[in-house]
Order: sequence, then C-alpha cells, then structure tokens
Amino acid sequence: MKKLLWLGLLGLSFGLQAQDMAIYVNGREVKDGATLVLTYATDAEETLHAYAIFENIGEKEITIKGSKELKVPESLANNDLWCILGACQGKEAAEASYPLAPGERFEGSGEYFGIMPEGYVGDDVEITYTFTTKENPEESITFTLQWNLLEQPTAPMKMYLTEGRDKKLVEDGHLYDYTFQLDGDPDQVLHIYTSFENPGQDTVIIYGQKKAVVDPVTMEAWCMLGNCWGDNITADAYPLLPGATIESEPGGDQHYIDYTPDGYVGTGYVYYTFYDKENPANRVNFAVAWTTKKDTTANERTADAVKTAVYPNPAVTTARLTWEAVEGAVVLNVRSVSGQLLYSRPVDGQTEAEINVAGFTPGMYFYTLERQGERLAGGKLLVR
Repeated sequence: MKKLLWLGLLGLSFGLQAQDMAIYVNGREVKDGATLVLTYATDAEETLHAYAIFENIGEKEITIKGSKELKVPESLANNDLWCILGACQGKEAAEASYPLAPGERFEGSGEYFGIMPEGYVGDDVEITYTFTTKENPEESITFTLQWNLLEQPTAPMKMYLTEGRDKKLVEDGHLYDYTFQLDGDPDQVLHIYTSFENPGQDTVIIYGQKKAVVDPVTMEAWCMLGNCWGDNITADAYPLLPGATIESEPGGDQHYIDYTPDGYVGTGYVYYTFYDKENPANRVNFAVAWTTKKDTTANERTADAVKTAVYPNPAVTTARLTWEAVEGAVVLNVRSVSGQLLYSRPVDGQTEAEINVAGFTPGMYFYTLERQGERLAGGKLLVR
C-alpha cells in the first residue's frame, strides 16, 4: 500500500512539473489543448498575421522546436505561414536559431503565424501546432488556431494612430512600433491618439477589445469611445454616422490608447481589435509595441520620501488615500493628465483622506502630497 501511494505521489510530482515555456498569440496565452479563434475580414491580396511571443519561464536555457498539422481547404493548402523562433521556417517543422536564456523572449513583428486567404470566406481553416524543447522533448504544448475569415465590407471603417505629427492608417493584422524617451517623471503617461472614419452608408457602433503582454511594473490602458480602462470598450455614446469622424478634441473628449511605463525600460506589446457590433466583418486587428528608452536627463528624479496607497483603484465615487505620518503643512492635490489642478485640500497631521471622484470624467489622474511646494509622494488614481 505504501509503495503504491509513493508511486502515485511520484506520478503526481511529474504531472506538476513546471512548464519551461509560455506561448502567447495576439496577447493571449495558449495552454495545452486550447483552440484560439482568430476573426479577420479578408480580401484577395492581404496576408493576415497572428503575432506570437515565445518566452522561457524556466530556470535553464532552452531551444524551442515546433511542428504543425493543417486542416484547411485545398485552395489554401500552401497558404499558411510562420515566421517564428527567430526565422521564417519551412512548411513542416521549425526550430529556434538560437537558445533562449531564462526570462528571454522571441517577440516582435517577425514573430507570427499567418495565412494568405486570397479572398476565401469560412471558418474551416484550422492549423494545429505542437511546441517542445530540445532539452525536455517529452514536455509539449499543443494548440489550434482556427481562422474565422469574413467577407470584407465594401466600405470598411478607417482607423488612424497619431503620435506627434505622425499619423498612420491602421492596416488589418499589422504591428506598429513606437519608441518613447523616459523623462524621469514617475507619473509619465505615453499617449497615441486615435481617430475613426466611417466611409460607409450605415451607422457604426464600434466595439473594442485588447490583450497585453507587458512587464508587471507597467500599466497599459485606454480612454476612448466614452469609456476608460477595462479589457473591453464600446462606443454606444459615440455612434459613427455615415461620413463622420470620431477623434480627440482640444478640451473635450479624448480618444487615445496609452501606456504607463513606471520607469520600465523595454518593450510591452498590446493587441487591439475594433469592429462594428452590427457587422463583425467591419473590423481591424492590430498590435502596438510600446518601447521605452532610459531617461538621459542629467537630474534623475529621486524616489518619493513617503509611501502611499490608494483604494479602490480604479474608483467610481470615492477613493481612500493613506500615507505615512508627515510633519508640517501638507496639501493633497489631484491633477489631470494635462496638469490641471482639480482637487486640493490641507491634510496637516493626517494619514488618510477620502477623495470624492463622482464628478470626475473616467480616466487617469495623479495625486501628490506636497509641503511648501515640495513633492513628498504621489501616484496614479484611476476613475471609472
């Protein structure tokens, strides 16, 4: 009996062996046995991309290998692509051109699964992938990508990304690289403004979704289409009429995607989808690589002297801020992203305060504790 129990526990320990790689497709981590449905509109000339990230989450160096099995219409039998693991691979198998160190990733615009649909419409395009490692070949992840290919509308909506003077028309299935310089401000927020045009003859209600693969210290978000935060956004408050445009207005509603690096140097990937709730074929799928470079200014900002905490965050009606005891005349201020002072009150001798945010527009705000103009502490306050 003891021997059987020992063997059972031994088998359980093998079953719980830590996975040494993680795989993400369009920001979604795929587990063994999963099927991921990829919905795209199609035409005769485009190539569709599902971007991949392969990460070594183990403690030892690994070299990833992959194979695939197609279940597709005969007309698309030679139209599947993969440019992954550091190279564009052959039809039957893929192998990393170099090993991954612990914590390292294959990522970027050259890492993708693709299909050339040539105008094909249907949901019967399935490709199953199996990945393992040379170091541990018995451990594998198998998953299926099912391409749901829809007929593109005659006049699809247009979406633009604007950063500075750079305005880009978003192409379906593309990844866009943006690089920003950190400025030493722990509250720095990076913005890419968005706009939508409707050249069609029917009103469009835009629905948005996003997934992210970012460093844990960072924060990605959006304030657009009448809503902020969350993984989903709908524009019921902003119906896009035929011939109309939705975009940011000075002093008015802001439509943007953003990224809060919190001093992180590196790249985070956010994957976005926007489509018409009444016509899912009227859609755009794209990704943004948010890259931040180190602050090169001479005077780097020192860490806050006082620790704070705020709850709930995001807040809806009130937020409670707590902090360490501070001597002197201390003032609590709340400002908008643009720096406008929206809330201010003295908090001498206190260690907590409630902030009424019921009248705030949903979005990101910054609170600071200041003494005679000197910043003692600060942070971000999110309002839904």
